[in-house]
Amino acid sequence: MIRKLGAYIFRIVITTVIVFCGYIFMNGMFLIGIPKAENLQAVKIEYFEPNHEIKEITDSSKLELAVKITGFLNYSVF
Repeated sequence: MIRKLGAYIFRIVITTVIVFCGYIFMNGMFLIGIPKAENLQAVKIEYFEPNHEIKEITDSSKLELAVKITGFLNYSVF
């Protein structure tokens, strides 16, 4: 009985890992380690296009918005 339960749990864990890896492969990795808005002084956003525009955000309300926006971003692994 315990052996069957262990095999069942093992299958669930393996399936979960496979699905999670597939999600990362298709959608990218979640951003982790984002600092809180209270710990930031400024955020610099840089576009690598011909005009090479750089924006720097220092307003506290915009810093909070910039931190919240990172919840929608993923790091594309491939």
